[in-house]
Amino acid sequence: VRLNNISTMVSMDDSTNRTTGTISIYPKVVDLSAQKSSIQCLIAKAKKLFQDNYSDSSSSDSNNYVCIVAPGRVNLIGEHVDYTGGFVLPFAIEYSTVVYGYGTWTSSSSSSLRVISDLYPNDPLIVENFTFEEALNEWQPNNDQKWTNYVIGVIKEYLPLFLPTSSIKGMNMTVSIASNVPTGGGLSSSASLLVAMAIFLECLLVNTADDRNELLSVVYPTANPYEIQRALKCQHAEQHYCSTPCGIMDQFVSSAAQPNSLLLIDCEQMSFSTIELPAATKVCFVVCNSHVKHDNANGEYPIRVEQCEQALTTIQQALRELLGMDAVLPTSLRHVAVEHLNLLKANTDKFHDFLSSVLWKRTHHVVTENQRVLDCAEALQNANWVKVGKLMNESHESMKVDYEVSCDEIDSLVHWATAQGVYGSRLTGGGFGGCTVSLCNVDEADALMENLQQKFKETYNKSCTCFITVPEDGARRVLL
Repeated sequence: VRLNNISTMVSMDDSTNRTTGTISIYPKVVDLSAQKSSIQCLIAKAKKLFQDNYSDSSSSDSNNYVCIVAPGRVNLIGEHVDYTGGFVLPFAIEYSTVVYGYGTWTSSSSSSLRVISDLYPNDPLIVENFTFEEALNEWQPNNDQKWTNYVIGVIKEYLPLFLPTSSIKGMNMTVSIASNVPTGGGLSSSASLLVAMAIFLECLLVNTADDRNELLSVVYPTANPYEIQRALKCQHAEQHYCSTPCGIMDQFVSSAAQPNSLLLIDCEQMSFSTIELPAATKVCFVVCNSHVKHDNANGEYPIRVEQCEQALTTIQQALRELLGMDAVLPTSLRHVAVEHLNLLKANTDKFHDFLSSVLWKRTHHVVTENQRVLDCAEALQNANWVKVGKLMNESHESMKVDYEVSCDEIDSLVHWATAQGVYGSRLTGGGFGGCTVSLCNVDEADALMENLQQKFKETYNKSCTCFITVPEDGARRVLL
């Protein structure tokens, strides 16, 4: 896999802020007036939900109120490679999750937690009189109230950081959540919730700490970029408390995205660079939601993760047989090269079973997809939309044939888009339904959306939803 002509990456070893040159430890802060109207409406919805359900809210100190916005995302290319250490190229979208409320970290060991979501208004989370030790040792995932696992999972990631301190022994937190990120659509609704909750906890710490610098050093124990550290906490929460064997991409881009830019993320090195779209570009991204639902935790996603692990073991054994016991072997599918695949194909008699197996198909997708991501990043920098579109089309075919995560509705949407003359179109997200993303000229977007919606209705007797999007800002605190 080659990486040419890509701007300097920010990594876990980069201790400085990309813009100011100072250490990055505080969440991004913006004014409400700077937010788009849809975000302002979502914030108003979260505030109303809070006021309608917490009658005692008016007695709280207004200085303790915090409002966080974290976006969903679209992955332009680089699907199902983040959990094998590969390259991905996502960007944040306007659809977001808002976490609004107040709270304090206290010196008392008795804690309380109240959370309500606009998606589940009749199913609030209420936990009274608990200790940090009880939360860490006794709280278990709730299969009857699954949405709360994303909230509790993040809280459990942060609580261990405060156990050694003398100043923080408990917390009291009251929160409302409003989101317009489609659930089960492959646009990372779960990551936007995880990241928003994480920043909310960080802001409460900043607001109430007596020794702010000391406690911030507990949250961010190294000088590594806070976006990456936060993303790792959120990924761990989703993996271990929500039972989803996810990679790092979704949490990473929601935390670190920048306006008008895609993020080229190296999921092994935990580094990223921004690929800024040219000014006054005449292309846009059209996302089409099929509303075919998927559940990554209970579907085919975990099977694909296991298949990649099995494929790596098989390849290592084959290369050791061909190259000798002292051969340097790939440590992940990220490091399996096309040359490795060609070597195995040159020995068909020995490895016929593997070459004709599902594991070979999964490997072929990962190896070729990683190269497509790097080629796409270079093409974006050169505004080579034809090349970007070609790579998108190849990616979808690979996901359809080699990785087998597409479905009839998604394949139809891609076919109709490409037949209409877009630069490229592909499945985006984990698959098994969800959304497509198409690259087209701005003046062709409305006709594309109308055509997709009409054909989808005629073919499947149900509706799909289309919207135009551009790369948006990442997670931030909004001052009200």
